[in-house]
Amino acid sequence: MFERADTNSPFVIGSLWNGEDAVPGPGNADGQNHDKWFQTRSGHKFIFRDEPGAESITLVDKSGRLKFEIDVPKNLITVEAMTGDLFFEAPEGPIDLECKTMEITASNSTTTTVGEQLTEASKDRQETIASTCSGTASAQFSVSTKNLSVSFGSATLGAEFSEMTVSGTTTQTVGQSKQTGGGIVQATTGSETLTAGTARFETPVFDLAIKSTATVMAGLTDIHSMVDGAISAGGILT
Repeated sequence: MFERADTNSPFVIGSLWNGEDAVPGPGNADGQNHDKWFQTRSGHKFIFRDEPGAESITLVDKSGRLKFEIDVPKNLITVEAMTGDLFFEAPEGPIDLECKTMEITASNSTTTTVGEQLTEASKDRQETIASTCSGTASAQFSVSTKNLSVSFGSATLGAEFSEMTVSGTTTQTVGQSKQTGGGIVQATTGSETLTAGTARFETPVFDLAIKSTATVMAGLTDIHSMVDGAISAGGILT
């Protein structure tokens, strides 16, 4: 304090800190004056640390559980909500994250909700799921790829209607295969090879028409038709 704001006429009002009002932070015991603190009466702190090799800027609430910190030597910015939430909102604009690598770890569950379209683009992708994986598309689900490889212990496919079109060659190798249905139609314009340990076809009506070369190799083959059955080939049938 100064008389009439004249720095040449100061008032000595005594110590600001005493046994009842302690100096915030570590104080200046070594005389180096590395720490500068701004503290509100409720206990919120804005801290500047100037110690060589340990420079930092910290904004922390009175509980110490909500913190924003800049670690200068590590080139690191940390935002912490130890017992609360972090919320980012941009109602009228995008939120862009750009980085070299990104790691996201959730100790419980993760939910992503998109109002319109979700687009992902990457060079390679790998997913590892410890237990169960499921996907649901209310209208249409499409997969397009140059090469597709699917490996599983067992599989169950259920559909009201199914259609598969292969423009090139199809090869099926199975230990055991069974097809059962009210009407099964399989049409192939190119070559097809079926190799199985055991093959069984059971249907009320059986009609196999081959326009090119077909090869069926099986340890045991059972074709069962409840009415008349027909196998015809325009080329070679083995």
